[in-house]
This record gives sequence, structure tokens and C-alpha cells, in this order.
Amino acid sequence: MEGAEAVGSLQLARPARGGVWRGRRAEDGVARLVTYVLLIVFGATMLVPFAYMISTSLKPPTQVFLFPPVWIPSPIMWGNFLDAWNVVGVRTFLNTIFFAASIVLGQGLVTTMGGYGFARLRFPGRDQLFLAYLGTMMIPAQVTMIPAYIVVVRLGWQNSYEGLIVPILASGAFGTFLFRQFFMQIPGELADAALIDGANHLTIYARLFIPLSKPALTAYGIITLLTAWNM
Repeated sequence: MEGAEAVGSLQLARPARGGVWRGRRAEDGVARLVTYVLLIVFGATMLVPFAYMISTSLKPPTQVFLFPPVWIPSPIMWGNFLDAWNVVGVRTFLNTIFFAASIVLGQGLVTTMGGYGFARLRFPGRDQLFLAYLGTMMIPAQVTMIPAYIVVVRLGWQNSYEGLIVPILASGAFGTFLFRQFFMQIPGELADAALIDGANHLTIYARLFIPLSKPALTAYGIITLLTAWNM
């Protein structure tokens, strides 16, 4: 009898547990649905400027500055793209591509080598020099604009790619900090083993640290490319 009562109580308890489980699943489903709806709504707001840009590019000049804005142009001016291409020309796009690629490659080389030096080389005043270099990030660009222009003029680099690119390569404090922190996470035993095998620091940098730094290189490359392209 006691066994039968135990089985009966167990059978009566199962539906209750099942009901609680279904209730929790329903609550989780509602919470997940609300989360997705909020993400979609906030994600859609991020697309509004892009949609407005496309709409404006197809408007006649009289509708560009109207308020409230006209979202659907009337008439749709597909010839705006051809007019812009004829005015700007292909040289502007080629200059932008060359400038952005030079900045990405140049700053990638400068910042990775600086990061390796501050992370793995031991020399007097290393940490103090690194802190001083980081301090340059707090200097507004307006402060260094005129001195940088004077240096470019004295070097005779006006209206040249050198005057446009080289000064920017010297402003890679953030990238140096990023790669220094990343290189410090790589086990030092790898570099020590390479030194024992006869490798120098340049070989360790090029054949060991750079291949292991693809995540940091990708992130910094995207940030630098966007910044250079917007310049």
C-alpha cells in the first residue's frame, strides 16, 4: 500500500513539474521575443542615415534641403551619379585608394614594430618612454597641425603624397599601445626558444609575432582604413 501511495503521489507530481517547466519555457520565449524585437528596432534606426543618404542622392536639388525631408524623390534622378562621376573623375577615387592603403600598411608596420619593441625589448627608460608616447594621444590635433605643416614645408613636401602620408604615420600611439598589449599576451618562451635557435629580433617579429597577431591586425586594419578613407 505504501508503494502504491508513493507511485500515485509521483504521478500526481509529474504534471505539476511539467506545468512549471512549460511556464518557464513560455516566459523564456516571451523574453527572447522582446529582445529580438528591441534589437531589430534599434538596428533599424542605425540604417536610417544610410537610407537618407541613398534617398538624397536620387533627389533633384530643390528637394535636398526640404523639411520635413522627402524620403521618396520625385522624380528619381538617376543621372546624379553620372554627374558626380563626371565632376569628380576617377583620379579622386584612385588618390583615396592609394592614400588609404598607404596609411593602413605604413601604420601597420610602424605600430607593430613599436609594439614589439615596447613589449619584448629591454632598455633603460622603456616604460617611461612608452607612457610619454601614450601621452601624445591627449594632445588635440589642432595643436600639432601648424607645427606639422611647417615641417612639411621645410622638407619641400607640399602638394605631395609624402606630405600627406608621412605625418600621419607618426601618430600611431593607439596602435602601438594595442599591439604592445597583444604581444605581451604571447608567451615569452616562444621568443626565448627562437633566440636559442639563432633567430634575431627582426626574425622573431616577422615570423613569429606577426603571424600570431592576425586578430589584432584585422581589427586595427579596419579601424585605420575607415579613418584614412574618411580623411
